This record gives sequence, C-alpha cells and structure tokens, in this order.
Amino acid sequence: MSLFPPAGQLSAIRSGRDRVESARSPASEEEPRMLQHGKRPTITSRHGMVAAAHPLAAAAGARILANGGNAFDAAVATAAALNVVEPYMSGLAGRGVATCYIAREKRVRTLDFVGPISKNFPVDKLSNRSQLQRGALAVGAPGNLAGWCELNGTHGKKKLPELFAPAIALARDGFQLIEFNLEEIQGVAGELAGHKQLHPEWSRVYTAGAGTVKPGFVLKQPDLARTLEALASEGPGLLYGGALGKKIIERLTELGGCLVMDDLMAAKATWRDPIAVSYRGRTVHVPPPPCEGFQFLLTLRILTASRSTARQSSGRRRIGPSRPPLFRQLTRATRHRFRSPTATAICCA
Repeated sequence: MSLFPPAGQLSAIRSGRDRVESARSPASEEEPRMLQHGKRPTITSRHGMVAAAHPLAAAAGARILANGGNAFDAAVATAAALNVVEPYMSGLAGRGVATCYIAREKRVRTLDFVGPISKNFPVDKLSNRSQLQRGALAVGAPGNLAGWCELNGTHGKKKLPELFAPAIALARDGFQLIEFNLEEIQGVAGELAGHKQLHPEWSRVYTAGAGTVKPGFVLKQPDLARTLEALASEGPGLLYGGALGKKIIERLTELGGCLVMDDLMAAKATWRDPIAVSYRGRTVHVPPPPCEGFQFLLTLRILTASRSTARQSSGRRRIGPSRPPLFRQLTRATRHRFRSPTATAICCA
C-alpha cells in the first residue's frame, strides 16, 4: 500500500535489508553535463519513503515503516509527530483529508475528516473574517484524530500506542527549535501579548514562561505527551464524548466559544471518491470539494487544451524559466483557475 504524502522534506528508510541508495540524476540531453558539487543528491529507496514538513516527523513515519508498518501507519505516526514539532500548523484538533491508493482494492479513495461547522455558530453576529482569526470562535470541531484512527483502523497494521510513541517521546523529551519554529512562535508573540486570556498559557507551553525563544531552545510539552498517551491508551472516545472533549468544551465556553459536545460527536471521518483528470498519460487525483484541489485540476485541463493546439516537439518538454513560452502558459493557466467562477464544472475526466 502507499499513501500520497504532503510535500516536504524526505526521510528515507534504513533498517535491516532496507537499503537506501542515493544517486545523481542523469544530465538532460538538452543541457550540458555539469558538476553537481554542493547539491543534494537524489534520494531513492527500495522499500518506502516518507515526506513531511519537519524532518523529525518524517523520521517518525520512517521508523514505523522500518518496524513493519504500512503507509497508513506511517501517515498516522507522521501526523502525530507534526502535532508536536509544528503545533501551529498541524494537530489532532485540526481537520483535513487524505487521498490514498489502496492496493488491495486497486483504487484511489479520499478520506474526508473535515468536521461540520458548529450548530451554534453565530454567523449573523460576525461582520468580517478578522473576527475568526483569533479566539474561541475560530476553533472548529476537531476532525484529525477521527481521520487518523479511521486510516489506521481500516487499513493499518500497527496499534495506536506504537504509532503515537515517537510523538510522545518528542513531546516529553523535547526537541531543538529550528528556524521555522522560531519564526512562527516569535511571529505571534506580540499579538498574543494583548490577549490576557490566551497569552499566559501560550507563554508557559511554548516559551517556558519567558515570552520569547532563541535558537537552540529545547521545547518540551509534557501536557501534550500525557494527552497523547491517554489517547493512545483509551482511543478517540476520550475526545469525542469523553473527558478530554468535556474539558475542551468547558475551556472554549469560558473564552466565548460556541462548540458543544454534539459538535464533537458529529466530527466523523468519511470515505469518498476523489475527482480526477488525465494529464500527459497520467491520472491525477485530488479530494472533492470542499477541498480546493479542483483548482489544480482546472489548471491541468487548461494546459492540456493549450498543448493540443500546438505541434509537440520530440521528447519531453520542461516547464520553467528556461522555457519562457511554456512558463507563461503555466502562469496564465494558474491565474485563470483562481478567478474562474465555473471551476467546479471540471470535476471528473
């Protein structure tokens, strides 16, 4: 089985007979052969590879693959680790989709775990989007945990405690912040300083009470480690209807939120068929709406139509700064797909 991973850094598997080979890509026939000193080599693997936005999260997924887990297991372990190393970007309280190739079924499917808007959401009292950027009203029903558990429960091989183990260790023992961590934490420090209800807890969790962090700071999150341990032991019911969910609802209510337990219980993971188009002999799948992947498919459709009107030169044509006409074509197609009011018409090919 394999799972289409998010873009990011690559971490290859190396365990036992799993041997990773690095090789330099052969030079293009159209370009002179040049020395590759100082460049990263192409990374390949015979037995699996994990991509994630943070190297420690990719390593967590790679560890699961090396220990006999499959791609679904690795995806869950990677997502749980991202909750620790990039809490401002990913987390079990978020929502999302997963587009997967299921080998035993020989088909691509999408798992939708975007929870519904709260039934108590005061849409008539909001005048602009900025009111949803901070505070309790900006918090929706958490769907990620439901999605992770559905991926693992339906197609995984490992148990949740093993998949959460790397994330628990990272949260308990800590990790050194990298540049992007520092940028994100420092980027909101000034704004949150004005929120008396939010800043003290934020400062305690992410800056050890200092209100700021520096390179080399080791971020430890013992509360998160205990939460992940409890979820691994008791399962998603701890959040959806259980003690953790009740504590979250109580705190959000104190801060002026609108979520109730019924909203948490309505956060389900649902399997759907993806939408797809054919492009240059390949089928490209993306999640269906409300995901905005259809905009990408629209771009490919526009490019396909443009290519069909011109005689193709021999060999593969590359799109980039070295091919100005094709680069302009891609730019126009991308601009068009963002402003087209009829983009949803392209749904399936």
